[in-house]
Amino acid sequence: MFLFYEIMQAPAQATEVVVMIHGLQSSHQTFDCLKYKLPQEWKIITLDLKGHGRSAAMACENQDYSSEQMAVEVKMLVDHLGLTKFHLLGHSMGARTAMAYAACYPQDLKSLVLEDMGPEKRQDPNPEILQRLQQVEQAWRHHNLEFESKEEILEILRPLFSYANGLLESKVMALPNDKWKLLFNPGIA
Repeated sequence: MFLFYEIMQAPAQATEVVVMIHGLQSSHQTFDCLKYKLPQEWKIITLDLKGHGRSAAMACENQDYSSEQMAVEVKMLVDHLGLTKFHLLGHSMGARTAMAYAACYPQDLKSLVLEDMGPEKRQDPNPEILQRLQQVEQAWRHHNLEFESKEEILEILRPLFSYANGLLESKVMALPNDKWKLLFNPGIA
């Protein structure tokens, strides 16, 4: 598994390196608003966790989307980039991944910043909701997330999310072939 990443800024003599992990139903673009607000001497790397943004969901039946497994995948990317002693920032689900990373690889980190997530374990959904979530996950497991129009995406999102219109505005990307891509996999959400 290889994750998509973007180097938001990379000064020649970076004084600090910050890796940023987005939350559920999001992508590396979550952090675009920070582009001109962070010190210019910092190297900033944003990434897409699997099944989000430009990182594909895996096609095998028993794919692990746990925070621990996502932390392993972040570690693979960090090693590929040759990073040592960096700051790790995680938002929401990304904060859970960042906590798992810190637990497994504390030697890599200078600091850990967690936003919008505490260390407590999530409650298990009731069996009815769990069954519905599993059905959605199975239906979306192998979907390429490309659509002919934004309206087609909205038709799919409406029954799954009460805030579908907001997702349509913030979680889709126009493709060069006049199609649209959903930037998260509803099955993972």
